Amino acid sequence: LSLSADSAGVFIADVMGHGTRSALITAIIRTLIDDLTPQGRNARHFITEMNKLFCGLLKSVPNPLFASAFYFVADTTARVATFSSAGHPAPFHVRRSVGRVTRLEVPMPRGVALGLLPNETYTGGYCRLIDGDVFLFFTDGVYEARYVHGEEFGIARMEQALRELMYKSAKEIVEGLMDAISHFVGYEPLSDDICVVAVEVT
Repeated sequence: LSLSADSAGVFIADVMGHGTRSALITAIIRTLIDDLTPQGRNARHFITEMNKLFCGLLKSVPNPLFASAFYFVADTTARVATFSSAGHPAPFHVRRSVGRVTRLEVPMPRGVALGLLPNETYTGGYCRLIDGDVFLFFTDGVYEARYVHGEEFGIARMEQALRELMYKSAKEIVEGLMDAISHFVGYEPLSDDICVVAVEVT
């Protein structure tokens, strides 16, 4: 999301299930993102308002539906990123300057997925933006990709792949991670869709 001349937002979500109903929910979330973009500089507020509106719209939808989400705001003047999570896997923070791979965890208590509790309280976190840093956002289809005998790719393998790829370009990091997943699962079809987004600080 383009928020101002010096700030941008990255929003990633994973809607429960597959098919027409999930596609409808995805369309609703996209509309809510557009409506809330003017309030997008405050990550925690953005997720909180998104959840309230989403819960209100879901009242007319039969059967429970929800979506996990993570929202990240980069302020290039302050050189700081703020973020908030609604039950979504914590993104990776590849810190090339110190050769370290960490996760963007929000403080406890962490809020639940969007669409479950209309008055949920969401917490927010922050980190510095350092030249060369890469932030990797993803959905659970990445680490839940399974080998033929049922073993999952897992978070540990993700982290190991990122350690091996950390000094490559953001594009090569994404491609290298997808290659690692493909090599792991072999000819086994993926049970879930995969979304990976890399953001590099320059």
